[in-house]
Amino acid sequence: MDLLLLEPKAAFGLDPQLDNSLFPDTKGNMGDTLGFPLPEPQLLQPSALIGQLPIPAFSPSWLLSDYTEKASDLTSGNTDIITGSQADSSPNTPLSSDHIIIPIDKKVLAGNSQDIGLFEKNYTPDADVRTLTTSNSLAAATSSNAMLLGIYYGNQGWNMPQVQALESWQGKKHAVVNLFTDWKNNSQTIGNLFNQQLGNIWNNKNVPLVTWEPFTGTATPLDIEVRIANGEYDAYINTWADKMKTFLSGADTVYGTADDRRAYLRLAHEMNGNWYPWSAAVGNNSPTDYINMWQHVKGIFDGKGMEATRLQWVWSVNHSDVGGFSAEQFYPGDAYVDWIAVDGYNWGTSQNWSSWNTPQQIYGGMIDRLRILTDNPLAITEFASTTAGGGVTGKSQWITDAFNYFAGQNVKMAVWFNQDKETDWAMFGGANGDSTYKSFSTTYKTYKSYKNAIASGNIIPSTPTNPRLLTDAQFSGLI
Repeated sequence: MDLLLLEPKAAFGLDPQLDNSLFPDTKGNMGDTLGFPLPEPQLLQPSALIGQLPIPAFSPSWLLSDYTEKASDLTSGNTDIITGSQADSSPNTPLSSDHIIIPIDKKVLAGNSQDIGLFEKNYTPDADVRTLTTSNSLAAATSSNAMLLGIYYGNQGWNMPQVQALESWQGKKHAVVNLFTDWKNNSQTIGNLFNQQLGNIWNNKNVPLVTWEPFTGTATPLDIEVRIANGEYDAYINTWADKMKTFLSGADTVYGTADDRRAYLRLAHEMNGNWYPWSAAVGNNSPTDYINMWQHVKGIFDGKGMEATRLQWVWSVNHSDVGGFSAEQFYPGDAYVDWIAVDGYNWGTSQNWSSWNTPQQIYGGMIDRLRILTDNPLAITEFASTTAGGGVTGKSQWITDAFNYFAGQNVKMAVWFNQDKETDWAMFGGANGDSTYKSFSTTYKTYKSYKNAIASGNIIPSTPTNPRLLTDAQFSGLI
């Protein structure tokens, strides 16, 4: 059985590895996008865009229209197009709504290779599936805009009642809770993280996002990446990785069973800035040293058999380059990274160097660049706005605009930074708000626009009744 895989990180477009031949436009409305007939299942490409990268977004109305009403416009004979929302009517084919099944004379199916159940029994993805890749993604035009809901609350997993109060107010569980931890090689730091903090987050039915910062103590070496890559910290990394695998193994401590947990690992973030010792702009190291470090650490974890269905690696950059090195120079490669991510804030006029910026102004440039670099799922791992320069009303509107913008950009995870730190970032329990919420004896200032924004069905919480909280597809950003 020949198969063509169209997944959220793939697109209709030109793949240099595949045949560039044009297929005649014979299918009416579909002809704007798909060419037929196909002599055998292979690359589908919009004939007007052959050779052009990135491929502009186009209207997917033919794809998103109701299947039963539009089938005659789309297909003839035994050729059907079914979106994931109609997958229930297809035998054994569970798909999320942004995946597409394209049976062509019952020979071609398209869908997510991890989620899809096929009509044929003898299905091996490596042998039967060809994945299309381009520097732009059809997912931006056709996806369900599903996005995992995340939060950083500032308590590093210690004081979960505040997170619970936030979840009660907003009426939705977080899929992800971010925490920060350093590289202090002592039993207290490591023990607290794996014996309490991560467990507290998981037991609250949230998946931990571990921001692992290579701060080694009072004086982190400025060549920290070189030292890590050369093996100087291997004993610590091995201990840490063993502890992580034990955490992922769940309550029965046996890895590979039904109660296994999940976690995201965000190593050495914002390396394209000039404020961390692992940045080439301030340290005695280079982007190549950073890549060597990342690949070395990832290799140790891989050697212990931690699979991507349990641990996902998140490469996270600042929204703008600061210090003379571009984010792209630090990319470890698709074989070492599961998610790409951007951090960025609307500082408003809170600093003498800052001004009010829209979400598009903050994230747009870097998102476009990362889309060219890779088609891995995209997260916004830190975002928030001040009131300085816009007031409470301005911040409220910025929140609405941010979620709308992320949905349009096919962002698959958004993690609000809910701590008044340099300025009033919090949207719940901070210094400012446009409403209040009382939980027991505590009254929290809140922003209604945040609650309204995440009420949308495309904002994905965890599922407490699921022993692993998220599906594999959700966890991997294939939503």
